Amino acid sequence: MRTLVVDNGGHSIKYGFADEDCRIVPNAIFKSRSERKRVYVADELEELEDRSALFFSVPLDKGYLVNWDVQRRIWEHTFRAIDPAETRIALTDPLYLVPAFKDYSGELLLDIGGKLLTNQLKEWISYRDLDMREDTYVINECKEDSCFVSLDYNADMRLAKLKNSGNTIRREYVLPDFQELKRGVLRMQTRGPEPQRINLNAERFSLPEALFRPNYIGINQLGLADGISASIDRMQPTFNQAATKLMSAMLQSKKKPIVSDEPYRFRCHVVGGSTLFPNFTARLTAELRSLLPTYVDEVVVERPENPITAAWEAGASLARQDALPGGFLTRAEYLEYGDDYLFFEKFLEFSPEPSYVEGLAKKYTPKEETAPAPSGDPQQASTQLPPPPVAS
Repeated sequence: MRTLVVDNGGHSIKYGFADEDCRIVPNAIFKSRSERKRVYVADELEELEDRSALFFSVPLDKGYLVNWDVQRRIWEHTFRAIDPAETRIALTDPLYLVPAFKDYSGELLLDIGGKLLTNQLKEWISYRDLDMREDTYVINECKEDSCFVSLDYNADMRLAKLKNSGNTIRREYVLPDFQELKRGVLRMQTRGPEPQRINLNAERFSLPEALFRPNYIGINQLGLADGISASIDRMQPTFNQAATKLMSAMLQSKKKPIVSDEPYRFRCHVVGGSTLFPNFTARLTAELRSLLPTYVDEVVVERPENPITAAWEAGASLARQDALPGGFLTRAEYLEYGDDYLFFEKFLEFSPEPSYVEGLAKKYTPKEETAPAPSGDPQQASTQLPPPPVAS
């Protein structure tokens, strides 16, 4: 039986059998002003020539499935050639389900992503240049082609205010005509009766700035680096308790504590389409460096080669090794026990093991000698720690 790996994202569906390449299709249903009688589902959008003034119907909003009818129609179209009787599916979980089956969580969900940035850019351009309120698809491509993360926001803003050639940020984006030009082009500003275009200046770096400073666009939330720092703070009490156990065990032990010369590194793995903005990892590294505790010697922000398909590739790798956590839920099990069986019987056994620090504490704790239990007595209690409590 083959394994189909599916990453059902808000913008696109990444899917494919574990032994094949990943395929990406839009997770939306489209209608076009130029083709009013037809509805385009997922990858049928490739058949549409004129993609201006597209109307979207999407099943997900901020990671939550809010329109089952739309999602079902997209799935039925996308997986129409797959035989469910001969296929098992590995589906990625939304991040907000993590605390349901792990005993600790420092998770934070921020309401800022690619869709919000696209809508914000569309609003800015429509207000001061051209009315692009119905051209979400074109503006999304403009965002991907034009924007970058600023490493020095104030310095870039001063450059953007210049009216002469010293302004190295100002560009123009030539809009596609969907005949000769299928996708817009970013270029230096020119004069003359050129094709329809929009002028871009401070918007190029002010838009991604919302990922780090949401208050710049009126959203009262933590930015990305602040959110990561707050997530670490949530885990800090647990780390401190484990560290206290370790130090206490070392003091009671005759063994010499191990002092490592290796630097304490903080690693952050980033995925998703918005991480493709130029300078994203450099900016996040710099901000985390100023927010993390002083005992952190080095901050490493890692981005995979393709952050859009990273989750799918991880699932496919596990499926190829037959190492997916918890195995698979059969249809018979689902009909007998319901969907809760998947978590309580399949995944809970994969709760986090005792931390590395607690493991060291056990290593340094002197073993107590106990007398053998008298004949007839119940079996001696295990000295192992009980499993972590399970969140209901």
